[in-house]
Amino acid sequence: MPHLRTLLRLRFAGLGVGVLILLWLPVEDLSPRSALALGMLLSAWLAARACIQQSFHSPLWIWAIGGAAVAPLAAGLVIFKSGLHGHGIPDFTLAQVAAILQQSPWFILGGLLVGAGFRLHRPAPISEE
Repeated sequence: MPHLRTLLRLRFAGLGVGVLILLWLPVEDLSPRSALALGMLLSAWLAARACIQQSFHSPLWIWAIGGAAVAPLAAGLVIFKSGLHGHGIPDFTLAQVAAILQQSPWFILGGLLVGAGFRLHRPAPISEE
């Protein structure tokens, strides 16, 4: 069973990611960097949530899937934002969306490295007295 503080921190982190996404949506931004950063945050939050809810000690495959989800999440955010603004010309070009999706192998590698880092860093068990 995960510690109550960990669950609370995870909920606040999810709330923070949601607030960041809501703050980013109305901004006229033509660079996909912020969408990639938000995709990374959202993916890391989802992977951490999956690890905690399944009582896994950060298995590598969950973090690899989290890394693989970064580019589709970022592309989805870009497409969603372009649809919300409703300009005659979209905020992001198809070439930018394709460039985001082409970075998937690097994000998978990054997810594996994050998972390996969590596996190496095993916190001391919390003793209940």
